[in-house]
Amino acid sequence: MRTKEALVYGLAVVLFVFAGQASAEEEHAHVDLLMLIKDGQIVTGGFDFNTLTVTNTDTRVYEGEFELGPFNVVGDTWQYTVDEPGFNALSSENVPAGFSALPGSSGVTFTAKTFEIDGVGANLWYWDGIGAVDFAPASGVTWEFSKAPSAAFNATVDGSNVDVPGFVINTTSPTGFLHQHLDFTLEGNGVTAEDAIPSGFYAVAMELSVNPVSEPIFFIHGAGTHTEIQHEAAVGFFENNVVPEPMSAALLGLGTLALLRRRR
Repeated sequence: MRTKEALVYGLAVVLFVFAGQASAEEEHAHVDLLMLIKDGQIVTGGFDFNTLTVTNTDTRVYEGEFELGPFNVVGDTWQYTVDEPGFNALSSENVPAGFSALPGSSGVTFTAKTFEIDGVGANLWYWDGIGAVDFAPASGVTWEFSKAPSAAFNATVDGSNVDVPGFVINTTSPTGFLHQHLDFTLEGNGVTAEDAIPSGFYAVAMELSVNPVSEPIFFIHGAGTHTEIQHEAAVGFFENNVVPEPMSAALLGLGTLALLRRRR
């Protein structure tokens, strides 16, 4: 993916095609994150770097696999890592109709967000992938977001019920273009990798900001397992039970309710 990043920056003109809604597999498993502006808010979708195509404009849950690891980095400390999905924004001349580009020459930042499942709040969640989807706050494992130099640009969640400030993902070009990969790293301590980082699916949330901000977006990554059926079940669970209703839709609902009350 790093070579693709260099290629994109070197292209003078690229034709971006809006391909409409992708299939569920394409939407979740094979695309990078796309940022656009609509109604004064960052909205997120999918971008396929293989075809340089916008695949959708309404994704809030992204899936991936920790591809590298487990590594025994020192003593009994183990790690998994991956840099997918990437973060992208289109230049103003290439955004789909009805959307705007991100502000030019502006830093895109994030906050790692806590969120609730069944009334319990945590900033890192875990499910072993066995049976029905059943996420619980992660314990003994951390998820770090970072980029080079990692000593300066890092943020770590540990399953506690607190938001964690992030850092500048990247700065947009004068026309709003951005392409950047962050390193996602799982870390735990144990005699074996499985003791340190149990196999299963790990989930975190992020709020993007470039003034405006986004609704929370979610990442569900598998570690030590590549069971696609269970991965899709986890994504479906989040889409149906965890992803908050968009603010605009919530406000519309309140307005409709008020109108009905007035009519009565």
